[in-house]
Amino acid sequence: MKARIGVVVSVICLAIALFYGCNKKDENKKTQTEILPVFTAKLPSILTGKTMAIGGKAYIDGLNKQKMDMALSVKNEDGFDINGWAYDDKTNTAPKMIFIELMSVKEGAKYYVEARRSERKDVAKFFNSSGLENAGFNVKADAKSVPAGEYRINIIQFGDRVSILTSTGSMINKVN
Repeated sequence: MKARIGVVVSVICLAIALFYGCNKKDENKKTQTEILPVFTAKLPSILTGKTMAIGGKAYIDGLNKQKMDMALSVKNEDGFDINGWAYDDKTNTAPKMIFIELMSVKEGAKYYVEARRSERKDVAKFFNSSGLENAGFNVKADAKSVPAGEYRINIIQFGDRVSILTSTGSMINKVN
């Protein structure tokens, strides 16, 4: 009889432990992984067949939380987190869309990703133009599809009338 009571008590304790343990939220559980846009070798469809002018103004504030004073090394695990501003200096307006172009120095291969637009009142104030309040851009992207090598960072501005390829003068060294 004592053995039966011991088994019953053990089963009840185990059931209670499982019930409370399974219903408890795991505080250490990682948050859901963010899905990042990926660089692609294909020219974005909205730019296909469009004439692309050379010009405009652009500046990269930072890449992966570092200033772009010189060529930075980018590893796959670092990702590609870039922000800055760009505008059409002929019309003094911010583009509707911005794409980041990585152009291989050696082969000339190009990789593209669309950037999100952002407000940049500081740019509008500096250039004394309210048309530049939305000249900012930023993107966090997956750069694993970009082979190792040295790349120029260009900005493609897409607007109503024209697409503009803007050189930033910045470089990266992609390391796999």
